[in-house]
Amino acid sequence: MDKLIKEMDALDVEQRKQCSSFAAAMNAVEGVMISEETAADIDQWIRNEKSFQTVYEDILLRYGFPLE
Repeated sequence: MDKLIKEMDALDVEQRKQCSSFAAAMNAVEGVMISEETAADIDQWIRNEKSFQTVYEDILLRYGFPLE
């Protein structure tokens, strides 16, 4: 997991936007809407204001998944 997190944080802003856009498209296809809070977290990651790990952990906690 640490390797994935480092790789996500190593992406430049354009790559982060592309990742986010792809994820949004896949969620839309599945009928899953992103919450405003999660969208804001992802936007902060895109702008390098929040680490990918922080965003990931915040989302897990928001939906009741315990962190180990």
